[in-house]
Amino acid sequence: MVLLGQRAGDREKLCRSRPNPEGVNLYQVIASGNHSLSRPECAIMCAADDAIDIIHEAEEKATKRIQEAEIAVRQMREQTEAEAKRILQEAESETKKAAALSGSDIAKQKEEIERRSRRDLEAVINGIEESARNHRTAAIQAVAKILLGEK
Repeated sequence: MVLLGQRAGDREKLCRSRPNPEGVNLYQVIASGNHSLSRPECAIMCAADDAIDIIHEAEEKATKRIQEAEIAVRQMREQTEAEAKRILQEAESETKKAAALSGSDIAKQKEEIERRSRRDLEAVINGIEESARNHRTAAIQAVAKILLGEK
């Protein structure tokens, strides 16, 4: 530890020339000799002032690191939100495609059911027409027998 009175440069190192919060420049007070402090007390005061400077610098560095961390967190949040938005859009797109395919499958099934129904209906109609022709033929033959007097 450098004590006061060794060299002027040492005093400068011991007590920085930055004013303390009360506006008093500790180095100037000690260098002027207008104080009632002993050399060890001056050294302690200067060391305390240096410690305050170191703490202040550490606070500034910590504040800067906190700000950098906040920026990094904000960027990560934005990236995460963008990724989530992209995933949701892809999911919506896939859902729409699946719905369209499902809709086309339903349309195909509907067409197949209509085709089968038409085919079955035509078969029933053809059966009824055939039966009607047979009944007509039988009726005509019965009328002809009656008219001809056959039993």
